[in-house]
Amino acid sequence: MRDDYEILGVSPDATQFEIKRKYRRLARKYHPDVNPSPSAERHFWQVRKAYERLSQNAYAREIAVSKSEPEQEETREDIELKLQKISSPGWRRYAARHNRVAPKKKGKSWFAVSLLAIFIVFLLILAYFRLTGQLILPIDFF
Repeated sequence: MRDDYEILGVSPDATQFEIKRKYRRLARKYHPDVNPSPSAERHFWQVRKAYERLSQNAYAREIAVSKSEPEQEETREDIELKLQKISSPGWRRYAARHNRVAPKKKGKSWFAVSLLAIFIVFLLILAYFRLTGQLILPIDFF
């Protein structure tokens, strides 16, 4: 059985981006909707399974690396720099302008909808009385 790296045509030290790019190219090439060859579907599934296995391995490898590296503590200079940034007048103006919640605008649409509903009800009542013969109007609306 061929190696997953060999199926995708990438080196074992390839990045996740390179693996993904190569997978997309091969998937496009061997996809059954694009390639009518009988062996294309088999190649497509091999490429897909290899990519899934390599993606899971790369994700597990990233987690292992991140757990093995100790978290860096913030130095006093970093903390002071953040405090200066927060307390600077320019930053406060920017934050005041962009962090406020915009007040909700009261719309007048409820008024228009109410008028429309009243008009429709009026027309329905008028049509009902007109059809039952209980209303006789000198002007023919309908």
